[in-house]
Amino acid sequence: MDHWLSYSLNDFLIFSPETYFRLFEQSNSALWPYQAPLLLSAMVAIWLIRSRHQVAQKAVLLWLALIWVFVGLWMLRGFYAQINPLVEALAYLFYGESLLLVISAAMTENTPNRAHGSTARAISGWLIIIYAYMIHPVVLLLAGRSFRGIELVTIAPDPTAIATIGILLLLRNRGYLLLMIIPCAWIIFTILTYMALR
Repeated sequence: MDHWLSYSLNDFLIFSPETYFRLFEQSNSALWPYQAPLLLSAMVAIWLIRSRHQVAQKAVLLWLALIWVFVGLWMLRGFYAQINPLVEALAYLFYGESLLLVISAAMTENTPNRAHGSTARAISGWLIIIYAYMIHPVVLLLAGRSFRGIELVTIAPDPTAIATIGILLLLRNRGYLLLMIIPCAWIIFTILTYMALR
């Protein structure tokens, strides 16, 4: 028993911090210049959340579903799985989240979104979105990551998961807590990864 307790998270890591950070550089380089339309779609999603259009909620949920599939295929299976075989299986969680978002969109009524405002839930949602969209990339740059390896919403899994939580807080969707399980699980996985990289 003492033998097992002697292990740390670092003992289970099969790649170096440099290898991990280089994944994002490779992803951004291979995707260039298509970051622009992806980021534009992220801004349109924010506009839809603030709009009073009846189909705005459905559109945002379907957009999130597409983004989760894209990130799962592009970043996780295309790059991350090359250095961590576990991620190959975790990619299916991203597809599962996408399916849940599609089901949620189908069940969402065509009513204007009124969740945004001064409530604690709305304020939390906007703060989380601001962090995911703008602060998260800057924090990583300040921590020493290269600009080529910047992590952006719609491309990298971490800011996408964080932004999803913020967006779900702003929508009037009754099943938003269920839809947050996979994004939260991914964030925990990332935290454990960073702890192991130290």
